[in-house]
Amino acid sequence: GYNDVLFIKGIENCEPNKLIVRSRSGIVFQCVDYQNNWDAGNLSAGTYYYQFLYKIHGIEQTRTGMLTIMR
Repeated sequence: GYNDVLFIKGIENCEPNKLIVRSRSGIVFQCVDYQNNWDAGNLSAGTYYYQFLYKIHGIEQTRTGMLTIMR
């Protein structure tokens, strides 16, 4: 019931966009036109790395970071 999906605040202003989530061994999820609905599916608990690519006001941006999945 808390933090059940990866939520990116202001995503409605970021079109087009692409989300890539990686583990140490490679890409585990990617989506064009991400809609704040990724729930990590059946991934194991652990630390993952994300890359969010988007365009806002005609300028391409990239945000990266870590996320932790706890089961």
